[in-house]
Amino acid sequence: MVCTPEARPCRNVKYYLILYKLVSMSAFEIKEKIQKRLAEINDETVLEDIYQMVCEDQEPYLLSTEQKARIDLAKKEIKEGKVISNEEATRQAKEWLKK
Repeated sequence: MVCTPEARPCRNVKYYLILYKLVSMSAFEIKEKIQKRLAEINDETVLEDIYQMVCEDQEPYLLSTEQKARIDLAKKEIKEGKVISNEEATRQAKEWLKK
């Protein structure tokens, strides 16, 4: 379930925020954001990790049936407007992490 005002505390807030942002962006926008962020990274270890993730000889990350179903459900809920603002999600996450 995507975070809604009724669902408090919200679990996996960060996951849903990332998913929401990715669903609402075009491939071009996603690539542009990745390129900008990549240009800011100077940590060689992080860069090596990123390289390993995008390297051609790596097997693609495979999602389980359950993970695919949860992503599909989240996309559906986003399209239906069952979302909360970034500010509210941040507030809920902070509140939830205090417990």
